Amino acid sequence: MAVDSTATRLSSLAGVPWHPFLLALSPVLALLAANVEQAEAGQAIRPALLMLAGEAVLLTLALAATRNIHRAAIVASGLTLLFVAYGHVYGVLETVTLLGEPLGRHRYLLPIWGALGAGIALAGWRLARPERWTRGLNLAAAVLVLLPVASSVLFALTAVGAGEANNPTEQAPTSELVLPASPPDIYYIILDGYARADVLESMFSYDNAEFLQALAERGFFVAEQSQSNYAQTDLSIASSLNMAYLHELDNRFGPASRSISPLRDYIQHSRLRSLLESIGYRTVAFDTGYKATELRDAAVFLNPRRTGLLGSMERGEVTPFESMLIYATGLRVLADSPKLIPEALRSGVADPFERHRQRVLFVLDSLAKMPQQPGPKLVFVHLISPHQPFVFGPEGEPIQPEGPFTLTAESAEAREQEAADGYVGQIRFLNARILQVVDRLIADSAQPPVIILQGDHGPPVGGPSAADRMSILNAYYLPGDPTLSPYASITPVNTFRLVLAKYFDAQLPLLDDVALYSSYKAPYEFHAVDPSAVD
Repeated sequence: MAVDSTATRLSSLAGVPWHPFLLALSPVLALLAANVEQAEAGQAIRPALLMLAGEAVLLTLALAATRNIHRAAIVASGLTLLFVAYGHVYGVLETVTLLGEPLGRHRYLLPIWGALGAGIALAGWRLARPERWTRGLNLAAAVLVLLPVASSVLFALTAVGAGEANNPTEQAPTSELVLPASPPDIYYIILDGYARADVLESMFSYDNAEFLQALAERGFFVAEQSQSNYAQTDLSIASSLNMAYLHELDNRFGPASRSISPLRDYIQHSRLRSLLESIGYRTVAFDTGYKATELRDAAVFLNPRRTGLLGSMERGEVTPFESMLIYATGLRVLADSPKLIPEALRSGVADPFERHRQRVLFVLDSLAKMPQQPGPKLVFVHLISPHQPFVFGPEGEPIQPEGPFTLTAESAEAREQEAADGYVGQIRFLNARILQVVDRLIADSAQPPVIILQGDHGPPVGGPSAADRMSILNAYYLPGDPTLSPYASITPVNTFRLVLAKYFDAQLPLLDDVALYSSYKAPYEFHAVDPSAVD
């Protein structure tokens, strides 16, 4: 009897029209699964609640019109499908032209969507015995929800399982450090996507000689033939901070692996940080807006204001995750038509870009004051600039990009020149601000500091070749004994081998300088890049 009773209850639940609410959740969960390595699950809470609330309103209106819950649910689900598909269809049509006119225009798509919505409402109204559709629609909607959930869970289990089954095969070499009488502060400033001078000239017709000459006049050595060791941020920074190639660090970094998540621990708790902290250095880090490079357990972690989901919710701001969701759904109409929405909501859509702009300014302003922090200290800075989004003009004037907040490159050919101009503009802005920062660090430090300005990879825009992508700015301010000095082709893997040998008597021999290119789809399938192949 108990089994029959349970089966009856389950059958009754299956006959309840849950499908509108499941469909409302599906775009949130799908976006979370698509960004599983970068997004945090908490970022999905608010948009999920808002989607469910909106669905409840829609279902209530449909029920008032149809007087039948099953019929109302079918109408609500149909309209919800149109809503969640709108942004995706619009994005595809943006790349399609007819008679020279892009089809991705709201004036074309909205009437079609309106006609489809009217058709769905009419069909639902006339549908005979709508309760017969409920179980099938529930099942279909459940599949749409369970697929991204399963994908996220599988990713999490795979990452955990890989960590348990594959311990690091060889840690970065250990060496005893000797603390000097006057230990220098060490500033490691990563300028994301800052390309080498010759590539800036060949790809963007931009002459960076004035900036490099200004660095040289201040005592910097500019490695004019430098390449990154890896073509992606996480790979490059994990390698440089651990002074080793990735295959030497962990057997999870093999060609068959597709996850970059294990790299985070090597960034957050690197060999460099461990060695310096063991002799009394404090680590200072900043809010970067990029989870992998935020050293939140550093002795000093600086951010312009409260960050994370709770802080955003308290201020009512739109998060980057929500920004992407807006542009993936029917809300794109409002985002692209600011005159249709109140100023408060209009600025909310732009919040992620403004926060990014303020974050960059905060880091630059804070760096200039860093000598006031008691030392000795390792100051780790990952500045997501000149990498997109392009929020600064060449004079530092604010720029408001179109579309959702994203760190990925713009692929549309029609915007390539716009992207190139934005990239060069941010380089010009950064050059001026970096020189101001460097001047303050050198002038205000009681002991001459070590300053490293380095790109993690080459240009993120313009369709660079593998060799161009590996070209980086790499500049060193290393005061003191000139016997241990950088050289023109030094790569980041040797940066701190050189620094620790020069200032702390570390026995860390330099490695061969190799540039290993890989794609985002296969991050550990490496191909050596010939340094002479730069276009």
